[in-house]
Amino acid sequence: MTNTKISMERAKRTAEIRELNKTLESITDARLRWSIETRIRNHQRRITQLDEIQDWEARRWELIKLFSSALLQGDGEITPAEIAEVAVKTAESVIIKAKDTFKF
Repeated sequence: MTNTKISMERAKRTAEIRELNKTLESITDARLRWSIETRIRNHQRRITQLDEIQDWEARRWELIKLFSSALLQGDGEITPAEIAEVAVKTAESVIIKAKDTFKF
């Protein structure tokens, strides 16, 4: 999924949430309120997923750039040390993301 598509879907869902919140203000029926609140939660959950997709895509491109750089600087082959360096950087970014996500 491209950043443009993610941004468009995110904007669409954010607008839908705004509209649902406006509608929710005038609803008194409990079942209808519950249904609208569920739709809002589902949109919010999808927006969170879209943000995570963007984060992982950014990491993937970072890895591609690191490997490309290693190939261009060396003799055309990636050494085990270069692979280890990329693995460590990736692991560090995953740990940081996990800490942010799960509030360790």
